[in-house]
Amino acid sequence: MKKAIKTLRTLLTENNPECAEAKAKEAKATKEKAPKLILLSCPQSMRLLEVRKEDIYSVESFGATVMTNEATLDYAVRRLNLPLLCIMGHEGCEALRRAVKVEQATDEEKVLYEHIAAAFSGKAKKEPQRTLDHIDTEVAAALARYGDLVKTGKLTVVGLYCDEKGRLFLSNYNGLKGKDTLAYSLPEVESFFFMA
Repeated sequence: MKKAIKTLRTLLTENNPECAEAKAKEAKATKEKAPKLILLSCPQSMRLLEVRKEDIYSVESFGATVMTNEATLDYAVRRLNLPLLCIMGHEGCEALRRAVKVEQATDEEKVLYEHIAAAFSGKAKKEPQRTLDHIDTEVAAALARYGDLVKTGKLTVVGLYCDEKGRLFLSNYNGLKGKDTLAYSLPEVESFFFMA
């Protein structure tokens, strides 16, 4: 009986905002678990990453598009003031494969697929270029939406490419692309992290 009462007291204490002990514990936990970056990605690619979940404000959606995720991204960028928005595309993305065959999509899917396909329509590109084009399109959409914060240095928008082994490569940094440009702009980052 004493153990149950102790457990009950702990539950009540930790979940009562009037309790000073609970407030101190919550403040500490919030600070330790506060996300440090926003990661927009497909749910499929998240399983490949080895990351501390508490460091990431994760926005997972089929195709990893800024479109359809504006409210969630706005909250993370403008309310939580997170300084880094990472848009991650991955090898073998089913959304990109399906976007190529947009004519076979349902009416509901067509809006998303047409948006995705715009990045590489008319181009017979294969992996990884198709994914890189999509990442660049989404970084451009984020820069258009949050350009005010990027210009003032409050936000950085990057594009990441994830291969089938879960390795990450930087492909876009605030609109800058290409291994040489990235190496010049980010001398503190090892060049093997840049996507060619």
